[in-house]
Amino acid sequence: MRQVNTTTPSPARCKRPRAWERRKEQRPGELLNAALEVFVARGYAAARLDDVAARAGVSKGTLYLYYAGKEDLFKAVVRATILPVIEQFRHHIEQATGSSEQLLADVLKGWWSCFSKPQMGGIMKLILGEASNFPEIARFFNDEVALPTHEVIRRLVQRGIERGEFRQPCDLDTATHLIMSPLILKLVWNHSVGQCCKPIIDPADFIRHHADLVLTLLRPDTAAAAPCASTHTPDAPAQDALPPPLPA
Repeated sequence: MRQVNTTTPSPARCKRPRAWERRKEQRPGELLNAALEVFVARGYAAARLDDVAARAGVSKGTLYLYYAGKEDLFKAVVRATILPVIEQFRHHIEQATGSSEQLLADVLKGWWSCFSKPQMGGIMKLILGEASNFPEIARFFNDEVALPTHEVIRRLVQRGIERGEFRQPCDLDTATHLIMSPLILKLVWNHSVGQCCKPIIDPADFIRHHADLVLTLLRPDTAAAAPCASTHTPDAPAQDALPPPLPA
């Protein structure tokens, strides 16, 4: 009589199913996660679809069933990782009922908390570092990431102005750039030079001081509110103009 094996397989023999054995609907997410890791580790130019497929545990042919090529895959990664964050901030601002001061401080801290993470920050560094070599990627990032982010912050500042909590800046778009530019510079620094050198200032302190400075300049009771640069006539030097150079 044939003996039936009733022994329980050891943990070592209970292997995780391969990617192609798992449900088909899981594959896009697995491919995007693998692509994110490869893009951050290698950069856009050096990233290869073979590496993405190998990391995801699928064939390169399977990858092409979902994405037309590397550019299409990279755009999908950005849309899956960064765009939902921007949408969350937009929704948070639209639903907020508290003061614009606290809202702006929270958004700046929240933005840093999200984008300072290794993979999110790595994507930002990749785009800013390689965009000039890939114009289509640069345009994509500008249209789907930079401009929507700008609009979210701009709307927040406009909210404060409409509620009488912020003064009208010289130019709303310029003010928005001034608010976000230091954060982006700090982010890229941390993911490049900051990987090799001791930080000049703790990131949490940097964000806190930056938010305090921005809010101080936006408050309507700011005593030192400077006039707009556009109000100066060409013949009249600005009040904060630099002194003439010393004679040689």
